[in-house]
Amino acid sequence: MIELSHEIGDGVLVLAPKGRMDHNTAKSFEDQSTLLIDKGPNKIAIDFSGVEYISSAGLRAILVIAQRTKSAGGMLTFCAVNENVRNLFQVCGFDSVFGVHATLKEAKAALAG
Repeated sequence: MIELSHEIGDGVLVLAPKGRMDHNTAKSFEDQSTLLIDKGPNKIAIDFSGVEYISSAGLRAILVIAQRTKSAGGMLTFCAVNENVRNLFQVCGFDSVFGVHATLKEAKAALAG
């Protein structure tokens, strides 16, 4: 199981996973996140500061979360992504689809406006 903390502030649900997001943990991240998305605001920021690695299973979980957010009429963006994960997001095109911000404050501003 991946450790997932969350907070709600300024109308934004912030998901903060910690650890490796791989075939052993991606489903747990997906399940925990979708439960929170179903209950909370539909503007979501995922803070990746605690994630050092994401596999294809992790990317799939992120896509499921994005789909869930979109079906709820919401928006999703990312912040505090390390260089390895940022490179992966660039190769997959996630950075242009979802936006990658340096800080949580920037991510919240992007969701607000």
